[in-house]
Amino acid sequence: MKILFVTPVPPLLTKPRPYFFIKNLVDAGHEVSLAMQVRSDEEWAALVDAPGWSDLQPHLKSIHRTVVPFTESVVRCAASLPTRSPLRVAYCRSQPFRAMVMSVVERERIDLLHVDRERLAPLFADATVPSVLDATDCLSSYLKAVLHKGSALDRLVSAFELVKMPGFERTMSSGYQTCLVTTNGDAGDLRRIGIEGTLEVVPNGVDDRYLSAAPRPEPGRVTFVGNMGYAPNVEGMRWFSKEVWPLVRQRSRQSRLVVVGLDPVASIKTLHSPPEITVTGTVDDVLPWLQATEVFVSPLRIGGGFPNKLAEAMALGVPAVATSAAAAGIPEARHGQHLLLADSPADFTGCVGRLLEDSGLRSTLSDNARRLMRAHYRWPDVVGRLMDVYARAVARGPAN
Repeated sequence: MKILFVTPVPPLLTKPRPYFFIKNLVDAGHEVSLAMQVRSDEEWAALVDAPGWSDLQPHLKSIHRTVVPFTESVVRCAASLPTRSPLRVAYCRSQPFRAMVMSVVERERIDLLHVDRERLAPLFADATVPSVLDATDCLSSYLKAVLHKGSALDRLVSAFELVKMPGFERTMSSGYQTCLVTTNGDAGDLRRIGIEGTLEVVPNGVDDRYLSAAPRPEPGRVTFVGNMGYAPNVEGMRWFSKEVWPLVRQRSRQSRLVVVGLDPVASIKTLHSPPEITVTGTVDDVLPWLQATEVFVSPLRIGGGFPNKLAEAMALGVPAVATSAAAAGIPEARHGQHLLLADSPADFTGCVGRLLEDSGLRSTLSDNARRLMRAHYRWPDVVGRLMDVYARAVARGPAN
């Protein structure tokens, strides 16, 4: 099958869903071309050093890019303020990008168009080939959570976007054979909004590197991994560091917290106080940091979507404590069997303390978590489900 994968940003290891979709589709024998937006020629040139790009690029049938300058995107956002268009949709609505993609569809005789992220949906709703929209999450639910727990600026933006987002999500899949999301929870939220068309769940997966690597835990090391410029991660770690970590330290004076992730905001950087708390910033590879972990924590209180880093920790066999919101994207995970769940400071402290003290419980959770992730979330198996979606979309033919 000839597939054109359309994304608003380059598919890199930092965005595992599009990266591993493409990689495994190619491994399965499909011809995959890529069309993407970049903000400048300099950004395009810098991809040579971006994580995963050099591994992915040689396997693509063709690569097409449109430079969409940041200033033009901001102008479109400003023009969209009195309209029904959410800001993130207006930001990506580049007509030159649309024209380029449509040209590639015709020139390369594409069999199927895969549109990554809801923000691109309006641009390709009238495609002349079968098309699949990968919305990934229910953004209305995410925005509601940010409205209650985000920073002041995040709450302001969320309040503005929430006026528009449900109406947009209701019709965003018009013109597409199928709309994809990562979790049953997101699918249920979109159905309650009244989304039109076919909706299917295809989760994220975990890289086999994590399933095959061996943990080498350092006693007392507690780790969180995530993009530390991403609002839910920032809010969760601020809550954990203020409400939970002091209690953990009272219980286990040898414990140390390591916060791993790119782009830490100022409120996260100020947590850095070795040896008790280490904020690493960007690292070349997350895997060694997880291997050295005795207990992984995922204290996110703004949920939605698939918890990539929690899944990677579980695949590696690192015992984990997570909030209900953080673990909701892995519905098979059971408290006391695959991980520990806690939502209050006292419960979270108790769970972290138990794992630091009980090697038998750590071993049980580690073994069960690895088996669960291997059985349900290997990327080749996930992409097998994606290919089934593609086959049904092609069989139905173009929607237009």
